Parts: sequence; structure tokens; C-alpha cells
Amino acid sequence: MNKRIDEFKIELSQKEREDIEKMCNLSYAVEQKGIEIGKNEGIEIGRNEEKVKILTKLIKKVYKINLKDWLKGLNDQQLEKAEELILEKLSLEEFIREIE
Repeated sequence: MNKRIDEFKIELSQKEREDIEKMCNLSYAVEQKGIEIGKNEGIEIGRNEEKVKILTKLIKKVYKINLKDWLKGLNDQQLEKAEELILEKLSLEEFIREIE
């Protein structure tokens, strides 16, 4: 059960002990859910950073130019659009026209 309750010899009914156990389990579940959300957010951030790297490499390789600084200046919506356009294999001119 709960170390503190046992340590201080607090008298509790079976119902109170069950309620405390439920609360402990609930707080653990909430903590685990928070950890899961944090991991997912971290994964999403990593994916976005990887997308920028991939887009930069692809554009640089295909068009022999360095757009890394330009891509860093894009907001999230523009990055998503850039990814869509690259995946659609638009020309550089079409790509820049659609992004801006």
C-alpha cells in the first residue's frame, strides 16, 4: 500500500485504502500520459527538423543552391506547404511561387 500511511500507522477503513490506491493509480496514469504526450511532441519536433534537413538537401542537390537559411525563415504552415510541393515534384520556380 502506501509507505507513508503504514509508516505513520494511520488508521484507515478498507474503503479509504481502496480510494487512496485508486488515486495513486490515477496520478501514475496521468504522469504516464504526460510523459507520452511529451515524447510525441519531441518526436514531432524531431520530424519537423528532419523535414527541413531533407528539403534543404533535396533542393540543394537538385538545384545546386543553398536554401538552408531561407527554409529556416519559413513558418510551420510554409514548411508544410514546402513539403507538399516537394513531394509533388514541382519545379523550383513553382515551389518558390507557391511558398511565398
